[in-house]
Amino acid sequence: MNDPLWGDAPEYLPDGSAILVRDINKAISGEDFNYYPEGEGVPENISGIQIDIWPYYLQVFNYCEDFGLPHGKGWIDELPWVPDFLSFMKRQKMIIENWRVRQSYKTKG
Repeated sequence: MNDPLWGDAPEYLPDGSAILVRDINKAISGEDFNYYPEGEGVPENISGIQIDIWPYYLQVFNYCEDFGLPHGKGWIDELPWVPDFLSFMKRQKMIIENWRVRQSYKTKG
């Protein structure tokens, strides 16, 4: 299938995992979607996040990076999802930054 919006061709993510083009469109629209973790042929189903809520999650992450944890008493006094979420977002940020650096070297070289 050669449809640029609904194709079944894989796109490879910076961490080596893959997502089909049609699933990218589902993810962007907030629907549940599948992706293929690196080295696995079986897709993992991911619950969709509505695109209008994503800026809120990003803002929470940025505020915590800039100003610290919401309650200021350390991670043990936070709800369990807060440190998990912040760790996840920090790893994703590093993956994206590393990918951008590699892309800049590819365009210069």
